[in-house]
Amino acid sequence: MSDTRRRILIVLLVTFGIAWAYAFLAVYPMSRSALASYLPMATKLVTGAIMLAPSIAVIVTRAVTGEGFQGTSHLTSAGFDKTWRYWLAGYLGPVVLAAVGACLYYLVVLGAFDPSMSYAREELPLLGNLDLVFEGIPFALGIIVVAPMANFVYSFGEEWGWRGYLLPKLLEEGSVTRAILASGLVWGAWNAPLVVLGSEYGAGYAGFPVAGVVACCAYCTVVGVFLSYLTLRSGSCIPATLAHGSLDGTAGLSYAFARTAGNPLVGSAPTGILGGVGFVVAAALLLARLRRLERAGEPLLVEE
Repeated sequence: MSDTRRRILIVLLVTFGIAWAYAFLAVYPMSRSALASYLPMATKLVTGAIMLAPSIAVIVTRAVTGEGFQGTSHLTSAGFDKTWRYWLAGYLGPVVLAAVGACLYYLVVLGAFDPSMSYAREELPLLGNLDLVFEGIPFALGIIVVAPMANFVYSFGEEWGWRGYLLPKLLEEGSVTRAILASGLVWGAWNAPLVVLGSEYGAGYAGFPVAGVVACCAYCTVVGVFLSYLTLRSGSCIPATLAHGSLDGTAGLSYAFARTAGNPLVGSAPTGILGGVGFVVAAALLLARLRRLERAGEPLLVEE
């Protein structure tokens, strides 16, 4: 077994071991009474600590394999003046792509659109007394601006592991298509305990929880293309960290005009089939571009 494959194996074993043990030993006891609905806020806060597992695994792997911490770590960018557009895409891109999916959802699912935002007002007490025009819009814009940084620590916990470490290792062992799709599937499978606990899609939908696990793997694979592209072309996992934080913080805005919660596997959030269309289109275009670069013999990962 090559050193690269050994490091891939170790980082995966450590990441899955930490996260899955934590999910079932710490998160499950808190959430088992809430499987009939979405997890309570306290449990969601505790759940967030799982996101640190991939970065912990990177540190462990570098230490036990003798790889050390010298050389590239894919933290700093290859010249901000040349890569700033990827940072901007990480900050605002998820909101734009999620909005595309949400609009499609409301166009396709008749009767789902509610301009009065009655469901959102019931579910989000902060919206209850807001004037939708003069206060609601600034409120939403504030979430969009703050979310990437507010979620930065937890998002970095995942992205340094998935895109900063695992993706480059997989690239050493195969094509860019195989590396990106494999890292996305791994990311989705890693989330399986949270899906089973109802954290990602809730509970009670048709096919629960298997359908949710499959949907999560598909979602992570698609979104993983976008996050991988940002990392490869900037040379840093930080743009992907911002994008991840934006997704986690603003996904709920997709429900702002929903009449009901609807089927979480369909939309209007980007985790649904219709809600995720924007990311599917982006993934197809970005992966095609990376494959062209690969065939042309150009470097895919911009070095720091």
